[in-house]
Amino acid sequence: MVEHRSPKPGVGGSNPSTPAKHTWHGICYVADWCELLEARVVGLLLVGNGEMGKTSPNQFVRQVRQEASKIVWPTRREAGLTTLTVFVMVVIASLFFVLVDQVSAFLISQLLGLGR
Repeated sequence: MVEHRSPKPGVGGSNPSTPAKHTWHGICYVADWCELLEARVVGLLLVGNGEMGKTSPNQFVRQVRQEASKIVWPTRREAGLTTLTVFVMVVIASLFFVLVDQVSAFLISQLLGLGR
């Protein structure tokens, strides 16, 4: 069998002296998985200036309550209108897809000669 190498010496790939390394942002090949995992773990450990894991349970509960107090909850009217809007959109989408299904079924049956 004949070994094929790249005609350009500086180009990586099948050349053993410069193996190919493929990295995508967010999606990595198996060769880069360990590096990605290590980077994310180190990043998580550095969150909070090294203070992670040193919070007492009482302080944690206080922080949770403080963050929860920042939430702007919808009023009863806003929640009702949002729910109604979702239901109306579901009905409209359902009717649209039923119509598309019926029209496409009719056209396909006409094209195949099943509608005689």
